[in-house]
Amino acid sequence: MSSGWLDSGTDPGELGRRVLTELIGSAQIAARPRATVDALVQAVTRRPPVELSRLAPLVLDAAAVRTEARRRWPHAPVRRAGDGAAAAAWLAARDLPEATDPAALHARLVPSLT
Repeated sequence: MSSGWLDSGTDPGELGRRVLTELIGSAQIAARPRATVDALVQAVTRRPPVELSRLAPLVLDAAAVRTEARRRWPHAPVRRAGDGAAAAAWLAARDLPEATDPAALHARLVPSLT
């Protein structure tokens, strides 16, 4: 997630507000927007990656996600999400010493949707 909209103090949109509320307890952007960015970064980095999978239900509303994605990145293709549990497993495992090739691990754990 880019912090550009947070740094500028602009409205993060419905999905952004839901993520902020889940991670830092409020969707309100601080008077100094960078303080919200810092709080968000701290909330994300102090948790193991697999814990972030709890955000999956927030983004499963395909209509909201597609609308937000098209608004932010009008020329990017929008694709269906895959298996959230497999993606969470990859996020958790990619930093293990045994995971010498994160791209190959991703290909094994997260099947392509094409």
